[in-house]
Amino acid sequence: MPWALLAAVFFVDVGIWILTGFLRINYSLSVSFFATFYGLLGITAVRLAWSPQKLTQQVEPNRTFTRLGWIWFWVVLLAWGGNAISSDQPAKATLFNLLIPLSLAAAHLAVWGTPWNDRTWVRLGRVFGIVLGIDMVVSVLTIWLVNVTQTIPSLAFFLNPRYPVILFPLAGRLMVRTPGIFESGGTNGSFLLLAAGLCASYTLLAPSSRRSKAAALAALVGLGLLVVGTLTRRSIAGLITLIAVIGGMSALIKRRYILTSLVFLTAIGAVGLVAYVFPSLFEARSLVQRIDFWSENLETLVGTMPWRLFTGYGQLQSSVEFTQTSGLALLDNGALGLLVYGGVLYFLVVVWYYAELFRLNVRLVRSLDAGSRWLAVTNVGLLSAMLVIASFSIFVTNITEAFPLMIGSNLLTRSLLERTRMGPSSANG
Repeated sequence: MPWALLAAVFFVDVGIWILTGFLRINYSLSVSFFATFYGLLGITAVRLAWSPQKLTQQVEPNRTFTRLGWIWFWVVLLAWGGNAISSDQPAKATLFNLLIPLSLAAAHLAVWGTPWNDRTWVRLGRVFGIVLGIDMVVSVLTIWLVNVTQTIPSLAFFLNPRYPVILFPLAGRLMVRTPGIFESGGTNGSFLLLAAGLCASYTLLAPSSRRSKAAALAALVGLGLLVVGTLTRRSIAGLITLIAVIGGMSALIKRRYILTSLVFLTAIGAVGLVAYVFPSLFEARSLVQRIDFWSENLETLVGTMPWRLFTGYGQLQSSVEFTQTSGLALLDNGALGLLVYGGVLYFLVVVWYYAELFRLNVRLVRSLDAGSRWLAVTNVGLLSAMLVIASFSIFVTNITEAFPLMIGSNLLTRSLLERTRMGPSSANG
């Protein structure tokens, strides 16, 4: 599977989608990207059918992930199909509700069920580095020109319907969440966390020179400031979780408690300073509103339509018909999003899959040498941060936020397994 090409197409598609929003051009990110995804997946399947020995020679699929991936795939189809039969929605809306969840399950299957090449990870790294550089530049310019100097008024974001604009009254002015190259500050923050995790783990655990570690630490500080600059609470909470987990694991591994404590306290201090300077960013009112949304939706599910806990609605919150047909409020929670779409079984399958992925990476931390261990620690930190992020957003059904983090963590795990020539089954013990 040409993951580097797919990643490049994904980020280019995101850019085109944002730009066409300013021009009021109808452009579907889901249709464009997933057409490429299924095209590349189909080509890979044909190549494997033509040369099946490649599969047996190059791939040692993890049975747990493969089985859970297939269960995930079929649960999505059943949840969607059962609700589509009884629905009177237009065909376009019905297919939209299937595309993202089914493609996410298919992408997880593709990670573990297609041949791997060492060059895959190198090429992915190049694509990620280029996109990260562009995103950081755009984020810095947005913070400076819009939120600091107000050279560009924040209201300009309302000109693009792709942006879910949220304005914060901070420091006597209206500030906008910094979307970078994406559509929202939350998505941008989640993407920046990928690089922040790598830099934090590299600084604390990688067997490299002091100069390299100093550069990684400087990059971590810059990325941390950009995450805070997105003005997105879940991203900031994810950053704290990420650094706490990586710092704690590095302290246990190398027993360098002073250095780890300094890095951790610096990060927490930076966030605390932001909370002090911009107290409205951390108001309890937002959390209370979220809890009200969650309570209202759970009461609707359990009290008025309890069978929906098992069948779900087969609909995405981003669907136009969602509010009218479901009668639910804003979900704003990953667990609720899974329950509402496919019921308890869908929720349990996704949780089980990522619990296994987390467990596998913990085992890798114990078994890998120092040259690769820091990458496994990065993954443990990212998976922990992902849990926090998903607690305050629909996440799994947000293509621009979920794909980089979810598929990225799976690909990183696959890369570590291939690099050490250790099959997933043996890694699982």
